[in-house]
Amino acid sequence: LVPSKRNTQSKSLTIDDVAEVAIPIFLWDRTRDIRLKLKKLFPDMWEWIYVTVLLRIIDPYLKRLESHYEHSFLSHMFPGLRFDARHNAINLEELGKKRDTISEFMKSELQNGSKYIIVDGHRLITSSRNLEYAEIGYDSKQRYQPQTNILYVFSADENGVGLPSYYKQYLGSTLDMKAFTNLINETQVKNSLFIVVADKGFSCIGDFEVIKKHTVEVPDYVD
Repeated sequence: LVPSKRNTQSKSLTIDDVAEVAIPIFLWDRTRDIRLKLKKLFPDMWEWIYVTVLLRIIDPYLKRLESHYEHSFLSHMFPGLRFDARHNAINLEELGKKRDTISEFMKSELQNGSKYIIVDGHRLITSSRNLEYAEIGYDSKQRYQPQTNILYVFSADENGVGLPSYYKQYLGSTLDMKAFTNLINETQVKNSLFIVVADKGFSCIGDFEVIKKHTVEVPDYVD
């Protein structure tokens, strides 16, 4: 393991305190592909993204990232990173502006030989007046309130190994079937054969035609 050369002077690389090693090394060994793609697509902030992901596997709460980082071997592998509330907000805002790059990263995961593409939507009710996609919409609980509509795509191979692969946010008033058509067109999945699994909210003739356009062999559709 070679520590990052960035800001190596900001923190001594001598381990003179207790640091958690096992989980960081376990995750490091299994995330090489992700690490290389992040380094290529996000050269200015890939280290912060990568360490954030690893730390959130250990503990999902952003407010505890700084504490976990300070007591983890990751702070010696990637010295000088900041995870206080201010820097987290700045980095998340900057990352959020890179939608095209995020999309490119996620598309590479979908092209990785998946047999099943699982699509699901989730509506988030909000009282915020600052969210760009918040709009009066309809959800399964019949709540006509400001909300955002987020579609997620999960990929799974023939062994049942599944991973979250793609997401996109839509206006709260956007119907799932319309969002689904847009999502398939954007992801440009070109597997020779895959099975799309989605609930009836995504079902319409137009959606089926979109799927056909992006496949060589078209699977049967089950109602």
